[in-house]
Amino acid sequence: MSVTIRLNGDERQVEEGTTVAALLEALDIRAQRVVVEHNLRILRAGDFEAARIAAGDELEVLQFVGGG
Repeated sequence: MSVTIRLNGDERQVEEGTTVAALLEALDIRAQRVVVEHNLRILRAGDFEAARIAAGDELEVLQFVGGG
């Protein structure tokens, strides 16, 4: 079943129970290069596989950018 979440301020449909790791993979985002806030809680990269997404969840994905 598809549910609505808020990802970086925008509504998005995902399958209920999708893990944060699966979401990042679907978005083609390397988990090693981001910080994820899930419902106002910062997740460690090691928690991405266990963190499941439900209807109404809010996620912020911040990518590390290098440069000089």
